[in-house]
Amino acid sequence: MKVRSEEDAIAVADHLCGPVPQGDRVVARRVRDSSIFSVCAIDQRGRGYIGVNLLVGPDGRVWRFSSNPGIHDPGVVESVLCELYESDDRGAADQQAVRGRVERITRQQAGEVRQHIDDDPGG
Repeated sequence: MKVRSEEDAIAVADHLCGPVPQGDRVVARRVRDSSIFSVCAIDQRGRGYIGVNLLVGPDGRVWRFSSNPGIHDPGVVESVLCELYESDDRGAADQQAVRGRVERITRQQAGEVRQHIDDDPGG
């Protein structure tokens, strides 16, 4: 399925995950100016479901990441997927390999922040 709109991305996620409880809703937003959509379920209070961050590519491929920013930083996720879809390598991209790449970059960035704090304790 070609995904060209928020509605298309929601339909893909609904098909994959099934319906949300009555009163909750599924929303999608375009990632940056790309053809990728971030899709999440929101409860009646307007809070996102915890656990998984779904991104849907223009090819209908669903990418699953942890919603924990200490594991998969959302900015890194978006950057890696945007880069992937701008290249010609997406067909060969393995979900697990992409998640591993995001985890490594997230850990590296966290380590650099800790190192910066350690290097400059007076801040």
